[in-house]
Amino acid sequence: MIAPVSISPFAKRLALIALVALVGRLVYVHFELHYALLTDEAWYIGMARKLFSAKRWTSIFPPEGPTAQHGPLTSVIMAPFAWIWPGATDGLRNVMALVGTGTVVMMGLTGREAGGPRVGLVAATLAAVMPDFWIRDGLVASEPVAALIVVTAVFIALKYRRGLSVWAALAMGALCGLVALARPEIAPVLIVITAILVVRHSSGRAVVNGLVALMAATVLVAPWTIYNQSRFPRAVIVSNNLGITLAGANCHLTYYSWSYIGYDTSICWNAAQDAATKVSSDESVQSAVMRQAALAYAVHHVTRLPLVAAMRVAWFLGLYRPGWVVHMGTLGGQPAWSTWAQAVAFYLVFPAAMALWWLNRRRPWPHLLLALLVANSFLVVVVFVGHWRYRVTLDVAMVLILALSAGQWLERRAPAKAGVTEQARTS
Repeated sequence: MIAPVSISPFAKRLALIALVALVGRLVYVHFELHYALLTDEAWYIGMARKLFSAKRWTSIFPPEGPTAQHGPLTSVIMAPFAWIWPGATDGLRNVMALVGTGTVVMMGLTGREAGGPRVGLVAATLAAVMPDFWIRDGLVASEPVAALIVVTAVFIALKYRRGLSVWAALAMGALCGLVALARPEIAPVLIVITAILVVRHSSGRAVVNGLVALMAATVLVAPWTIYNQSRFPRAVIVSNNLGITLAGANCHLTYYSWSYIGYDTSICWNAAQDAATKVSSDESVQSAVMRQAALAYAVHHVTRLPLVAAMRVAWFLGLYRPGWVVHMGTLGGQPAWSTWAQAVAFYLVFPAAMALWWLNRRRPWPHLLLALLVANSFLVVVVFVGHWRYRVTLDVAMVLILALSAGQWLERRAPAKAGVTEQARTS
């Protein structure tokens, strides 16, 4: 006779939270604005549709030259669904709701590793309801994929912080490679976390674990990089997006106009793109031209960089022209109300998380890990632009801080409540 499977109370509660998160995200998908052609979402869906054809990884606009505007992972994930439903656009967003629900589950498991079941359930609940997590889960975009990868990496880092096995090193290396194929700007922090794990917690096998992690990351990234070398005259490690990103954020308007200072603007994108198109029709060459022009502009106006960097942080924290960010979000497919909800929630969550982190700075929390996650977001913003979508690693850190704080409060409350109950029983 087969013994009944025992499911822990934690697993049952986490499953319930995940179910609520999934339903909420599926409902939210239907509030998103209709699919628009001139968005990042259009690129991801377009590449997913072409993956099983002879025109894979070619531009969605004529002429159909080779393209690597973004990392390929999101499109690869979407490809089977785009093949089954070739005419779908808005409906493919439901897949991202599933990815976002996976992040909620992993956030619960990560919280449990950080501070126990209570912390895990609080972390999952926060990830389920925080707008920073679900707002991009309604679009075919790379942020939900990156969030799931980051949370999984943090889970492994916490689980093996007292001893890194070869399999854990393999998993960390693979996650470094995967996040590079989704959001390359997040890869450095996962590489640093992996390196720290390898050096500190390998029990004399640091060299082996390091090589295993490096091999896993290389095996995942190298095929895409090698493929790109056969298509482009310039080196393309992951994408050709760096040039236009820098060009949009390093120009006269973003350095001197108080309407755009510290942000980016399509005026600069279009001007840089037009200039690069006159040089070459190849995407990699255009990216190189725009990158060089942007860096040259930054060097020539280096005295403005401290102010520009400070304003990038102000945009990132929602302290400067949040209405403009909401407007830009609607152009990308987000409803205005959800982006305002994202702004308001962040105003409440960020200062609370930072204050609680400071108050608990002497507690045995994973402070170095939290610091690396927070620093990554701010470093990316200072170097590039103050977009809210760069909050992925910061959001993970904030949820862990809030969950750990809530867990401590619940632990202090539980004995007090037990004492009151016992006193009432004996009286």
